[in-house]
Amino acid sequence: MALVWESLANPTLKSKPIYLSSRHEEIAIGMASGYAKATGRLPAVMLHTTVGALHAFMAMRGALHENVPMVVFAGESIRFGEPPGPDPGGHWLGQLADVGGPARLVERCAKWSLAINTKAIIPATIQRACQLAMTAPRGPVFVSLPMEFLFETMSVDTPVSAGIPRPPIADHRGLDKLLDMLFEAEHALIVAEECGRSVCAVERLVEISDLLAIPVVETRTAGYVNFPRNHPLHAGFAPSAILDESDLVLLLGAIAPWHPPSAGPKNGARVVVLDENPLRPELPYWGYQVDLCLTGALESSLHLLLERVKKRIGYQDASRAQSLDHWAKRHQDQARAWRAKAFQLPTLRVEILRRKIMLVCRFVRGPFGVKRRIPCGIAIATFLNHMLPKFAFKCKTETERRAARAHV
Repeated sequence: MALVWESLANPTLKSKPIYLSSRHEEIAIGMASGYAKATGRLPAVMLHTTVGALHAFMAMRGALHENVPMVVFAGESIRFGEPPGPDPGGHWLGQLADVGGPARLVERCAKWSLAINTKAIIPATIQRACQLAMTAPRGPVFVSLPMEFLFETMSVDTPVSAGIPRPPIADHRGLDKLLDMLFEAEHALIVAEECGRSVCAVERLVEISDLLAIPVVETRTAGYVNFPRNHPLHAGFAPSAILDESDLVLLLGAIAPWHPPSAGPKNGARVVVLDENPLRPELPYWGYQVDLCLTGALESSLHLLLERVKKRIGYQDASRAQSLDHWAKRHQDQARAWRAKAFQLPTLRVEILRRKIMLVCRFVRGPFGVKRRIPCGIAIATFLNHMLPKFAFKCKTETERRAARAHV
């Protein structure tokens, strides 16, 4: 990637990407994921070959399952110093080469992975990689660039333009069917997991929830704020606790809304899925009930659904007002319970940590039988027992603390 560094250092270039250096490949992929989530823009990541690609593997898998777009590059050698020209060195064949190259190493955690096989396709392939990463369902795309091609002069330019496919919009007849189901339901529930990927989608969801007085529950693994946590219709983070009360469940960007999948709503309740990647082909199993499946980007699809709701709803009937009051009270009760539990956590965590340290001290003393190997552990345990109570963390009584230290 030396030529990339030269381009970044070229003072005559008017437009350059913002470059950030990282000490580890997994951290670099994590930085790119955060950038893509926060800005909605496409990041590019450059890795060391082979080991660098393997280091990035875990973070790339996370990006694949979260549908986070990025383009990842790594170098490789395909001539190994045999023909005349730049020689990568003997260490390459002996330590860095694999059959199929880095593109094969990471193909299981990439949406699309390719090893360039001729210099003529490099410009268009990089452009296509950007298109594929941003096309629904989004995800990481990997391109392996042989260094021998990078030293040569490019004879082909990129296409003049390369538009990104627009996100799909849910079928209009499907949205009409969903609208009918929402108005027919007496106890509807919305489960959101990745709706917060778009701020506009959350705003549309809040309007729909308010108009129809439908509670929204997030999953425990939500990677976004999918619904305002202080909203009276926010029903927490445990869909399973509310499923039995519902006769209609709308899943918005939900990967795994409850566990196990067979533990879904009962008593004839119906389930609707709306997402640009509704059936999750990247997962080995997805056995959730689906009565109506709509493929479409959440932002545009919820906008169309909101327009339909506004046209049909003409007044605030008593049932919706009653539902809003009911869920507002449950929201307040839940918030009080969480607050009370939060005040108990510091004492609980300190006690768990203290017991772990005591266990480690005993373990170190036992096998080695050398008392001088454990002063550090005793010092930490003493700190937890004597200093933390001064910061309002109540641990054991003084008698129990003395007994514990004597036992260690």
